[in-house]
Amino acid sequence: VSTQSTGVMQLTGHKASVHSAVFNSKSTRVLTASKDSTWKLWKIDVRYHIDESTQCLFTSPAAPFPGPNTQLALSHDDKFVARTSTDGKTFNIQIFKVENGKLLETITVPSDGIGEQGSLEWSVDGKFLFVSFHSKGVTALETSRVA
Repeated sequence: VSTQSTGVMQLTGHKASVHSAVFNSKSTRVLTASKDSTWKLWKIDVRYHIDESTQCLFTSPAAPFPGPNTQLALSHDDKFVARTSTDGKTFNIQIFKVENGKLLETITVPSDGIGEQGSLEWSVDGKFLFVSFHSKGVTALETSRVA
């Protein structure tokens, strides 16, 4: 079966390619992460029939460590975003508050032999981040953020 799809919205504004995009639990917002080391929060619950457009609600500052964004994960309560990056020596996970982009926590893991990162996912209770690596399986990282 072959189907054809047409785009219904464009989210433009990053200065480099986008590596990750995640919806919030109500599909009213989208977070995007870019090679430009920023992430953006977008309002996508718009009324196209009256020509409303999507809107960028927030752009994070560039990452304070080298390396582009690779993945985003949104907590199940939609309050926190985790973003990953690597500079080749360390693998970094930063946790931000979604509403204002405030950096709450940075978790750094030496990247010796862990390989490329696969997926990133919060536990339902928000206490752990699960990170998969192509050569080392899955790692559970405890977060200290306040839910």
